[in-house]
Amino acid sequence: MKKILICSVLFLAVAVSAAYPAESKLFEVRNKMFDGAQEIKALLVPTSRDAVLLTSMFDSCMIAVSQVDAYFGMLGIFETIEKEQMTRTAVDFLDNWLNQIKKTNEMNLNFLKGITVPLEGPTSAQIGKLTGNLVELNNWVDKELVKLSLIRKSVKIKTPDTGKKKAR
Repeated sequence: MKKILICSVLFLAVAVSAAYPAESKLFEVRNKMFDGAQEIKALLVPTSRDAVLLTSMFDSCMIAVSQVDAYFGMLGIFETIEKEQMTRTAVDFLDNWLNQIKKTNEMNLNFLKGITVPLEGPTSAQIGKLTGNLVELNNWVDKELVKLSLIRKSVKIKTPDTGKKKAR
């Protein structure tokens, strides 16, 4: 019984320490995007006249989910780097990935705003939800980019070529 209790406590401690994504607002947005994809998928019936648009919206949701999942993976690797071993390249990878997420979302938002054909009611409702989720994700990306800029300024980052430290 003690072993089970000790193992449970250890498991809980590990889970809590690795739960950054689960506690973050980003994880909530990611889950909204995934749930939205499932709602859109349910609308994909043979009789829907918006099937092509719904398929595109579903793809947009799943791409955003995949990009955020990849960011979590990158963030996990980034957080294993000791402060003294930080390179500009590590920060740049996160920065570039976040900017790519934002560009993809902006492209999807422009597409959704440009729809001028009459749509079925449920499709219009899903466009509103997806637009809101993409805007929310972009707002989160902006906050993360600010955090990365602070990391650049506050940490002495080694240049990969010379190994010399220089203040940023």
